[in-house]
Amino acid sequence: MTRIYPRGFYTYLWLREDGTPYYVGKGHGGRAGKSHRNVGKAPSHERILAQSFPSEQDALAAEQFLISFYGRKDLGTGCLINFSDGGEGAPNPSPQSRRRTSERLRIDLTGRVFGRLQVREFNYEKSVTAGRPCWDCVCSCGGKKTVSATHLRMGDQKSCGCIKREMAIARNKTLPNLGKHYRKRGISCPAA
Repeated sequence: MTRIYPRGFYTYLWLREDGTPYYVGKGHGGRAGKSHRNVGKAPSHERILAQSFPSEQDALAAEQFLISFYGRKDLGTGCLINFSDGGEGAPNPSPQSRRRTSERLRIDLTGRVFGRLQVREFNYEKSVTAGRPCWDCVCSCGGKKTVSATHLRMGDQKSCGCIKREMAIARNKTLPNLGKHYRKRGISCPAA
């Protein structure tokens, strides 16, 4: 398989059939060949020009330069259908930035009770490794468990595991007695 676009970050121009540019963007991977929500369908690969840059900041600066050079139609300064002056594409966020965004968007479950579990605090490290929000909880039996927010809200996790243990103990007590009950009456029981 051959690569159509440069490795790393790049700027790209979408060209009309007559060869004039009509859109400038900054991309990574195959972005230049994908349709954009506000702009429309991407042209064929023959009508896309791309230039790679050593960093994302350099590609954003080049995007700004190209938009200012060719001008925007909506401002009456040129031929591009871009709706901004470029350069506002967010560089890959730092871990601190991702943490702030996660805290801002997350639903706070602190203090809420789900089954036997009471939510104590958010567990950021587990959330990062699991790829979803996880909370440290304390069970009414005293056990501790870290559970994803989805499992808590959907009711998939109601305890630290003590409910399953209690059910197993109850089942083990009931089945032997059930077998004795049937044997006394002369009925064969597969559980006996």
